[in-house]
Amino acid sequence: MINKNRYYYRSSISEPEFRQLVGCFALDFTATSTAQLIGISVRSVNSIYLKIRQRMAEACVVPRHLRALLKLMNLTSGRVASEVNVDEVPQGDNVLMAKRLYLDC
Repeated sequence: MINKNRYYYRSSISEPEFRQLVGCFALDFTATSTAQLIGISVRSVNSIYLKIRQRMAEACVVPRHLRALLKLMNLTSGRVASEVNVDEVPQGDNVLMAKRLYLDC
């Protein structure tokens, strides 16, 4: 069986409709206006909007070792903090990556 939509598995929405829905999401359309525009139910649009928001939230999660680096930097003034707490610096293999990121900032 050929999958109708390669972006959304087991969907009854076709791929062009899904792309149009994502475009409406990016333009900050409401679920009701998107459903009327595309011709699908508001319930389906709400479900897909929630899944898109969940994926976006998963992509924004900052790993623990990077959080420690962000604490070391004073991001509000754009300067590196002068005092460094040794306990917050990642140990082991993450130290090389931490130093690289620290110097790039």
